[in-house]
Amino acid sequence: MLIVPAPPGFAEARALPVDGLPDLLARSDDGDGCSAILIDIHGPHRLRIEHGADATGWAYVIPDDPWRMLRLHALHRLLLKLAGLPTGMPPPMPGLTPYRLHRLALALRALDGEEDGASRREIGAVLFAGEARGITAHDWKSSGLRKKVARLIRLGRVMRGGGYRHLLTRSFDRIRWN
Repeated sequence: MLIVPAPPGFAEARALPVDGLPDLLARSDDGDGCSAILIDIHGPHRLRIEHGADATGWAYVIPDDPWRMLRLHALHRLLLKLAGLPTGMPPPMPGLTPYRLHRLALALRALDGEEDGASRREIGAVLFAGEARGITAHDWKSSGLRKKVARLIRLGRVMRGGGYRHLLTRSFDRIRWN
């Protein structure tokens, strides 16, 4: 949670001293502010408090991005924690089907193979030993397995390029699974 100085006109905005935060586990100061972790039975609260927030009061930053609902829930839990109330459980983690979990694992393995210099045919032979057995070099060019390996590598690249964030927001429809 990003905490910045309250803008002018919010005279009632309050600030808590970092050392007075409840259940403070860790604190790290730098020139721009400090980071803190608060212990909670349902999961830690991670705070970034910008320099000057103690003097003017706190303002919480919630960017209008795809993760805003998770951030709002985290803010709600933090405010309950600071008030000394039970925070409740964080939002449930997205439920990936066993098939999609397996496919993600295959995609990461295929991407690792490609980055290690393996050919797509070698990747297919490792990931799908049963299917790959008996496919000749000539048959490989039109093989469905060749296309499957290409799709897995493409999925791995999407996930590496930031697509993994959709796993956090449960927006699975935005992930290109094919």
